[in-house]
Amino acid sequence: RLPMKKYSNDKELNKFIRQLIKDGIASFKPGKKHDFLLVNQIQKITIPGTPSDRKSYLNFKTDIRSALQCQRIPFQQL
Repeated sequence: RLPMKKYSNDKELNKFIRQLIKDGIASFKPGKKHDFLLVNQIQKITIPGTPSDRKSYLNFKTDIRSALQCQRIPFQQL
């Protein structure tokens, strides 16, 4: 069994990102300084690797939600 990829130091953020990738909503792309998710092959959203506070998870989730709403795709609660 292969170890899981660690996208961020925040465990909730990791779980959320894994679910987005598993559901096919986003794909992971490594960057030179910051990794990012490509939402539906259109919009880039930077992954906070070392989030400074609890709100970073909520802010990231809001960014994903707004990206999906711009593309008129419904967002289900995970």
